[in-house]
Amino acid sequence: MNDGFNSRRIRDKRQKIDIRTQIANRNNVMTRKQKKKKTSRKQSKHHQTIVAKHGKERTKSVNIDSLLNRGEAFLLGGQEEKILDAVNSIEELYPSLEVEQRIRYNSLRVYGLVNCEDYLDAEQTVQRLMSDVSDSLDAFYILAYVHLAMREYDLAAEAAEKYLSLYPEKTVGEKVNCYAATSAHLSQVYNFLGTIHQNKKEFSQAIKSYERAIVSDKHNHLPYLNLAKIFDKEEKLENAREVVQSGIRNCTQVQELRLLAESLERGATVSACMIVKNEEELLPECLESIRDWVDEIIIVDTGSTDRTVEIAESYGAKIFHQEWEGNFSKHRNYSMDMATSDWIFIIDADERFNAEDVKILRRWMNKRDCRVISVNVFNYTGKFNERVTSLASTRLFRSDLKLRYEGIVHNQLVIDPSEPIVRTKARIKHYGYGLSKEKMAAKAKRTTDLLEKQLKENPNNAYAHFNYAQVLLGQGFVEHPTNPPRIIEAANRAVELTDPNKGSRSERQINLMALGQLALTHFILADNDTAEEYALRSLEIKPDYLDSIMLLGNVYLRRNGFDKAEQYFNRYLEAQAQLAKTFEADEIMLMHPESFQHAYYGLGLVAEYHRDWDKAAEYLRKALDHSPELLDANARLGRVYLEQKRYDEAEVYFRKQLEIDSSAHRAAV
Repeated sequence: MNDGFNSRRIRDKRQKIDIRTQIANRNNVMTRKQKKKKTSRKQSKHHQTIVAKHGKERTKSVNIDSLLNRGEAFLLGGQEEKILDAVNSIEELYPSLEVEQRIRYNSLRVYGLVNCEDYLDAEQTVQRLMSDVSDSLDAFYILAYVHLAMREYDLAAEAAEKYLSLYPEKTVGEKVNCYAATSAHLSQVYNFLGTIHQNKKEFSQAIKSYERAIVSDKHNHLPYLNLAKIFDKEEKLENAREVVQSGIRNCTQVQELRLLAESLERGATVSACMIVKNEEELLPECLESIRDWVDEIIIVDTGSTDRTVEIAESYGAKIFHQEWEGNFSKHRNYSMDMATSDWIFIIDADERFNAEDVKILRRWMNKRDCRVISVNVFNYTGKFNERVTSLASTRLFRSDLKLRYEGIVHNQLVIDPSEPIVRTKARIKHYGYGLSKEKMAAKAKRTTDLLEKQLKENPNNAYAHFNYAQVLLGQGFVEHPTNPPRIIEAANRAVELTDPNKGSRSERQINLMALGQLALTHFILADNDTAEEYALRSLEIKPDYLDSIMLLGNVYLRRNGFDKAEQYFNRYLEAQAQLAKTFEADEIMLMHPESFQHAYYGLGLVAEYHRDWDKAAEYLRKALDHSPELLDANARLGRVYLEQKRYDEAEVYFRKQLEIDSSAHRAAV
């Protein structure tokens, strides 16, 4: 916010403090020319005696009033930096000055000291001034100024309020030694108060103070800026624009106002950054999903031989070519270097941004205190895209942060742990796991080769171990029977290399997900006891970890521990409902972010075991509401209706089963 100060490092006897403020128009802060009161003082005949350093007396003719007039001319002319040079020689004569001279001298000197940011001496000079005139507007104006600069908000407010209580008694020209009795100073004091309230998060009072500052002096640009920025932060864009335009009409210092007006009109700009190679099949839908809301599309092509570049150019993308070097981070960082917008948005060719969520991102991007934004990435697989996993992923960040990616594959964005990350509901749909069998095999080989290279260079890279286990899990066990021991080895190593309690946020997340990998692998291998052990360990770290809650429900169902299974399936639904309200805080991959159908299906099986047919039918119907193609749920519901002798309804669900899978001959039984 603009409170009227210079932006220099303060160095005085009390403390060092960095004031990030500015003053563009000194005439608004100090004072304008005013009519001088005539005085009977005979300036040409005024003499003083000065005692020299060597003890000898000598007489020197010093025109005190001439020096004071010169200092005053500098003050009124906005040249405060020259005041001290003009009046400092008077200090040696101070004991013999007349009262009126002392008041003028101290008033001028204090403005000069404040201009030099010598706040300690300025306060001492104010006290000397107030010994001659206790109701000096200059004294309380400077005290408000100094205390605000030192971030002593309560003292600053006290001085400002005292100034305001005295101001009606003072009028311009009434006293020649009162420089702060102008509407410009009054405006600036209200601006001080607005800054004080704003720093104390008292925004409604800040708004009132800035409005009074504008009424007091409509030519002071600073309260317009501050008021508009509050409205902008409160997302009252029309109010902000109206204030800025009013300031541009009334003020002569309008450069900052014009810049703010431009910012309010255009909003934050966004560069979408991508790296591609032979993506002609998926790229059009990706670009279609972002073309209408990003300001530029930056594409780094690493050697496409199909129509990828042609397609990108048709969407107006800026194309840059780099030979593929087997390092995703290098190419990703290059794409970011080529971006020119306020924000960088990371997206891949096999992803689609949900256009409905643009307003969510815009709301946060236009907040000046928001710098990094995370979105939800949903991975779709299966014939009907029915299998969904999710990952909270940081994809949007301000370009001036100069963030970088690290890692040759599954690159990580390096963010200062103290940097706040705003979690949003914005969605990206990822279809990269639903490619043809041949393409998935080639993709997996490329990824495993890079990970093995990375681990050879750095065997203690926990994130690489986790990703290696994840790629092997994605390949499955039937066609890759050697994968399970390799997954267990890699995931165990990731756990060993991380400490969920003492490490960084990233380290905790890797440890948690690696425990989930171990639990799932042992569950697939029918090692239920070990699967249970790892799942419970992960819940000690994160009690609402959806994947482990779901897995434990299935472990107990497999053991015929129906009461425990019911407990965990219900716990899953409760945790998921809470997650929907608060968002997933951790950037972790979830295999079951919204697996309602599996939870209800499990509860249906529990109800079947208890022969509670009505409840079983209710749960199975809910499962099918969430996933109509869930084959087992159709079959199970058909059987439940047979038990209830509801034959017509049973036939409906058996036929649905056959429609989905004609080979499901058991449906005819």
